[in-house]
Amino acid sequence: MGQVGEGTKPLKLALLVNDTPVGPVVEEFGKYPQIYARWLEESKPTSDITFQLDSFDAFEEHTVFPDAEKYDAIILTGSAASAYSPLPWIDRLKKYVANVATAHPQVRLIGICFGHQIIASALGGECVPNDGTWEIGVTEVPLTPVGKAVFGTDQIAIQQFHRDHVPTLPPGFILLGSTTVSAIQGMLLPYPTWSAEALPSAGETHILTVQGHPEFTGPIVEKIVEVRAKRGILDGPRAAKAKADGYNPHDGKGCIGQAIWKVMLAGVDTP
Repeated sequence: MGQVGEGTKPLKLALLVNDTPVGPVVEEFGKYPQIYARWLEESKPTSDITFQLDSFDAFEEHTVFPDAEKYDAIILTGSAASAYSPLPWIDRLKKYVANVATAHPQVRLIGICFGHQIIASALGGECVPNDGTWEIGVTEVPLTPVGKAVFGTDQIAIQQFHRDHVPTLPPGFILLGSTTVSAIQGMLLPYPTWSAEALPSAGETHILTVQGHPEFTGPIVEKIVEVRAKRGILDGPRAAKAKADGYNPHDGKGCIGQAIWKVMLAGVDTP
């Protein structure tokens, strides 16, 4: 635990872990708590920011979810599971997210891939199969005007690994960007105090999600692809292209990570 600059409260983050990565990823890079801690550290806007990251295994039946009152932000990780699966832990997770969003609005919610899909499903939207179509590796995502304001650029390059998607925006959410494969590549829910006459600032952002994986790297994507290919989930040509695409330059530690940090930091009260 540390300070977020001089005279401010510590930034306290809860990580809702929705899966365990495949064995080769765990062996070299650790589980999601280690992967996210590394990504958050490497994408910080300034070096003096420190944080406490507490992890909770949402996919475990008896997990006690974090007390939202104790955290500035809650991050939902990706998962090999589908957000529409009728599993008890997924139903519990959606109910928890809906409760945090409505009963604890001061807590910022950040959704990554499956987390993005869970947030959509919990708050009036849905997640559905994308006709078996994969998005894997670094993908260019053209941004909307709000997306450009959030990320500070006209388009982002982000790691992807999914074949489910959010087909339409949940009520109140604003689109950040789209691809031809997935129309909702990111979304933002502003606080009720936001005026539609201006673009929402980080301080006016309650929830921020992305369909991709800013925490993934080329080697992580390569190892996941190899496992999926061995299991027959990806054919040879698709696996080869996915591995190559995973090593293209991307903005996970750059403008994407920093945009997420801005939203989380905006939730910290200053004296």
